[in-house]
Amino acid sequence: MGVAAEYLVVDIVRPACDRLLAPVTFRYAPTSGFTDLSQRVDVPLLDGDGPFRIFVPVYSSPGAPFTGLELSDGDCDCIAAVRRVRNLDRLPILLNLTLPPDWRQMKLYQTLTRWEPPSAPYRLHVYVSPPALDPAQLGLARRPAADPTPVFHSRIVRFDDAGGRLVARGFVRQGRAIVVRWPERPVKKGVCFFARGTLYRGGLTLGILKNELWAASVNVTAPGEFLAVVETPEDGVYGSALANFLVSFNRWNDFAISAAGWVEHEM
Repeated sequence: MGVAAEYLVVDIVRPACDRLLAPVTFRYAPTSGFTDLSQRVDVPLLDGDGPFRIFVPVYSSPGAPFTGLELSDGDCDCIAAVRRVRNLDRLPILLNLTLPPDWRQMKLYQTLTRWEPPSAPYRLHVYVSPPALDPAQLGLARRPAADPTPVFHSRIVRFDDAGGRLVARGFVRQGRAIVVRWPERPVKKGVCFFARGTLYRGGLTLGILKNELWAASVNVTAPGEFLAVVETPEDGVYGSALANFLVSFNRWNDFAISAAGWVEHEM
């Protein structure tokens, strides 16, 4: 018996899904001596009603059958449809495809990071601390900027009245200065602070502070959509903050935060 192949098509939609990230695992059950082809695809949930469509080729053989999709209970409402595409003889190469609703208007070629606008602006850059932290295990629901209201430490920061985002845009004198702080609060070990947004130019640091020192932080450096998450290393009283992260002679920063707050592990 040979290897059977088909495309599995998964539609992920925003309206019924109050999540920032929808992880979908394509699961195999290999026996001893066979390669496990299981893989997880983390899909950012975009605003709008159009589906985010994933094409993944799946293979089944006697030693490594494909068994299906794995999702957490909280992610099930993100899946609008699952379909199969068979009779793939006319396709010489089966590619993994992750297509946002507007993929037809995107560049269908690769670009050079930091030299050209990204060819896939929907792509989510994920920054976590510690490195082993898995954002898919957090209850990252869409929400406004963290409550209580943050305190601004820079003139470049404001709230965007139209979109409800926290926006930082302008010339800064200190490349590593804190621009936004949230009040301190008691936090248990393992609870995380996150921010979701877009970096247009420059860079930023997301972190938590204990006794006025960084207890954990990540630096967001790649232009485009991002998710940054830091985990508290131990029980204590922590504040959270955003800071400039500008290197070399650059003194212009431009980013927007669409969601931020404290979050606990779901699993």
